Amino acid sequence: MLQEELLFRLDHPKSHETAWTTGKQGELILSKAQKIIWEGFELNKDPTYVVECSRQLGKTYFACFLADKVARENPGCQVRLATAFYVDIESIIIPNYKKVLETCPFSLKPKYKRATWNYDNESQVILVGLDKNPDKLRGNRIRLIVIEEAGFVDSDKLEYVLDSVVAGAQLREKQARTVLISTPPPEGQDHHFSEVADLMQLRESYIKLTIDQSGLPIDQIEAFAKKLGGRDSIAFRREGLCERVLDDTRTLIAEWKEEFIELPPKDEYYFYYHKYVGMDLGRKDKTALIFGYYDFKRNVLYIEDEHAMEGALWTTITLKDDLLKKEKELWHESKPYRRISDNNNPHLIMDLNSLHQVYFIETTKESLEAMVNELRVMVANGQLRVSPKCKSLLGCLRYGVWDKHRKEFARSKAYGHFDHLAALIYLVRNLLKGVNPIPADHQKPNHRAWLGGVKDQMKSTPNKRALEKALIPPSLRNKPKNNGF
Repeated sequence: MLQEELLFRLDHPKSHETAWTTGKQGELILSKAQKIIWEGFELNKDPTYVVECSRQLGKTYFACFLADKVARENPGCQVRLATAFYVDIESIIIPNYKKVLETCPFSLKPKYKRATWNYDNESQVILVGLDKNPDKLRGNRIRLIVIEEAGFVDSDKLEYVLDSVVAGAQLREKQARTVLISTPPPEGQDHHFSEVADLMQLRESYIKLTIDQSGLPIDQIEAFAKKLGGRDSIAFRREGLCERVLDDTRTLIAEWKEEFIELPPKDEYYFYYHKYVGMDLGRKDKTALIFGYYDFKRNVLYIEDEHAMEGALWTTITLKDDLLKKEKELWHESKPYRRISDNNNPHLIMDLNSLHQVYFIETTKESLEAMVNELRVMVANGQLRVSPKCKSLLGCLRYGVWDKHRKEFARSKAYGHFDHLAALIYLVRNLLKGVNPIPADHQKPNHRAWLGGVKDQMKSTPNKRALEKALIPPSLRNKPKNNGF
């Protein structure tokens, strides 16, 4: 635990008493990393808050601190502090809870009896082992539910707890909040914790902290890495760097790196670069759109923005309106060079083309794996950059996986059928790289040239007047000639 690595510690008993009586005990007992988690919880008011963090960060200690603080500040409330396994209550939860209360004045300490901390203000913190009794999370006046090591709760059980038990508590108590704290689960994206974390990341109610952000001494971090097999080992990447390490045979875009997230640079040639729209049509799934341009000079595809339409209520009219609005927002009066869609709904594409003059071409398709591999090669060569605005596409690139039979994309509560990734795949398949869109005379000075005979150069002939009208702007016509005198 990091409690030996406190940002600061006040040793005078009076200071302890003042901190606890004024609700400032966090300043006294939390580490730097734990304070970051606490500040995130305080600032974010979403009913669900997810903390995905490394080992050695003091997750359990923080969970106990949070449960204690909420119980103190909300008289008569109920708090549930849950862990994956019942045996961890005695061996892990209670020792950490006692450690949190070490500097607390005796008169302010709660009393412990039968897996319950009882407070003088009639609040209670009840400890729950989810493997034995998940329904013990139920109750009246529940203000907070903390699930510690949520990624190690059985995935189906965690889904049941959140969808049935926790949802009911939040419905009855409008101020009820749920906090999930865990290192990434061994199952990676297949575990329900990962799906919830993805959803909360999209809602900006999520924080991720690696061991490098823990405040631990570097030699201690390196010793931890060595114990797990080195920094490149799967164990350290998961438990130290908080990567949801997946089986590479199921990862869709294994070559993706966070360094490829970049705001698109708009250089002097941006006006000329070919603009593209990629679309994956869906009804049950999302209809996903991505917007980007191919930077001919750098040989890089930049994805600038994304859009999604969900549910069965949208029409070709709403699709057309949303599409044109986004294009104008990004490219003003410029039109896209190509719009590309999948070929699963040719009638809808025909309607867009004929009724709304919004023209899409339907992509040709090979095997799904071949199309995925085409994108993988491009990513591996550093030829893709994605704006940080594109949260859904970035999630697909990070966490997209094949289904268990490796026949089609898996499904995710946050990212659907990884629809934005499909839209990118169709775009890449129809990308025209070999044509230089930059005109040869870009930035060359304007000049006048006489296109008639030498004898007629000073005469105002019909031919000359027609050429002047066609080639010379009105503002420059009939100006006095400067003969150098």
